[in-house]
Amino acid sequence: MQAHENPIYQAQAILARRDHSEYEVRAKLAKKGFLPEQIDEGVNWLKSRKLLDDEAFAKRYVESTLRLKQVGPAWLILKLKEKHIAEHMIEPAVFGVLDPAKEEALAREAANRWRTSHKRKPAEVDDEYRYRNRLQRFLVSRGFSFDVVQAVLG
Repeated sequence: MQAHENPIYQAQAILARRDHSEYEVRAKLAKKGFLPEQIDEGVNWLKSRKLLDDEAFAKRYVESTLRLKQVGPAWLILKLKEKHIAEHMIEPAVFGVLDPAKEEALAREAANRWRTSHKRKPAEVDDEYRYRNRLQRFLVSRGFSFDVVQAVLG
């Protein structure tokens, strides 16, 4: 068996590029044409050496995302679900990193950035309600809780 035909080698190569969830590694190995038994072999080998750990992946994903983006817990939970992280691992990963004070700070930063790129048009000067509503929808779409959005909008 050549190295490129070895599921362990391929699984390591996948993880060498960036961190992945178990589901993502399995999907990439399947796309490369490996059989389910071979995929299990590669995944089990990585797990036995702690190179593949969905719980640790979820925490690292949340930390790295929050360094780059201003998003709330609902957005993070959705993204982790898309990566097929087990339900019991998601909330500890998100709320272990994102406390209410940090969520509010991120929401304020997101709101300030939105305001900078969405200057009020002359027609909206008199329509404060409409402008606030657009900002509120933006913050909710970024996964911030309604309470945090209300605190930010004051």
